[in-house]
Amino acid sequence: MPRNVMTTSLVPLFPLLFALTRLSPGVAFVPATPSPSPRILSSTPHPPTIPTPRPATSTAVSAFLNDDSRFGPSSLTPSPGPSPPQGRITLVGAGPGDPDLLTLAAIRAMATADLVVADRLIPPEMLKLVTGNLKIAGKRPGCADAAQKEIYQWVRDGVAARQHVVRLKIGDPFLFGRGGEEVLEFREKLGVDPEIIPGVSSAFAAPLLAAIPVTHRGVSNQVYVCTGFGKGGDRPYLAPYYANQTAVFLMAVGRLRELTRQLTSVAGYPEETPVAIIEQASTPRQRTVVATLDKIAAVAERVGVTAPAVVVVGEVVRVLLEEGEDGEEGGRVIEGKAGGKGCGDAMLAYIGGAMTDQEAALFGADGRGGGKEEGGIPSFFKRLRRARDEMAGRSEEVEEGAKEAIMARRGGGRSRTSRLRKWKFWVKAALGRVLKRAK
Repeated sequence: MPRNVMTTSLVPLFPLLFALTRLSPGVAFVPATPSPSPRILSSTPHPPTIPTPRPATSTAVSAFLNDDSRFGPSSLTPSPGPSPPQGRITLVGAGPGDPDLLTLAAIRAMATADLVVADRLIPPEMLKLVTGNLKIAGKRPGCADAAQKEIYQWVRDGVAARQHVVRLKIGDPFLFGRGGEEVLEFREKLGVDPEIIPGVSSAFAAPLLAAIPVTHRGVSNQVYVCTGFGKGGDRPYLAPYYANQTAVFLMAVGRLRELTRQLTSVAGYPEETPVAIIEQASTPRQRTVVATLDKIAAVAERVGVTAPAVVVVGEVVRVLLEEGEDGEEGGRVIEGKAGGKGCGDAMLAYIGGAMTDQEAALFGADGRGGGKEEGGIPSFFKRLRRARDEMAGRSEEVEEGAKEAIMARRGGGRSRTSRLRKWKFWVKAALGRVLKRAK
């Protein structure tokens, strides 16, 4: 482009350039940008320039921009307080009855529970481990539903009082123990999902304790477990007879005669099929009644078999059965466990033998001490054993040592002598652990 033409085209811009040079020295010109209006930045304490209003937006966009919930609750809005603490439920399987067969998780739950709601079939040896309040359900034939409602009410009251409630059930809660029904009840009616602690099932533990293997090569290669009573008193389906099969029946003693008749007439079992009834398995009162299918009901009635009991039908009953004479009605009664110890022997051996009469009097007439502490029942047993070890060889101080241990369990005995002895016990225990780890 010729120079004179370019100069002529710039002439209209001279007034604008002159005006810019007359601006205040504290104002800087910002070069033009694609923005529709230029921005003036001030570096002096002049009042700031009011920005150009934002173009109107759509209603949906405005609602989105003005919605403060996108950024969480406002700091000016009072936040709701923490939800009130709620009670909790632990559903515990008690196993067949021997306290030695409880799991560590079950012992811990029982020792820390505020309330234990137990089945009627829980043996007294196990109930002695309860340190909190204890309620025993009165479930009996014909009133099971009413007793179950009572159980639910006890648990509901405990949860409302913000307590730790343990629902203690014999055997395994989920094997014909209505455990699933109770979980649904607690979840739907109380809004609480219980913690579940499995237990040793009597369906397999009872035959084992009676020296009856439910499976044995060449004799039985399958097992089925059935209940004697269905929901509402229904009669369960019985699988057809198979020679290499073992049938285990729970809660069947009340209708044993009808069950044996159906096994022979409906399921096709031979009358000479061996049957064993293991009554109160794993407890000091365990006994096993053995007879054939056509005679077992009469023998059980004669010797007075009662629940809890497990019925085993099949050739496995004879596998490990020692030779012996049958009774006049063709049955045998075997007292006690097969090669086992008495109920709670391992736990009693752990603390150095059963408690003396003086210790039992201090611990409580019912065998349960008051109060709880971290560690629960195992902690008490450890203290009692330490007291006995410490007092070994000094028989005149055994009673005093047991008293100190039990008073420590109850939170009492705060005299200077008791505190010194307590510290002495703990120091010796700590040194023992250190030496053991060093080895």
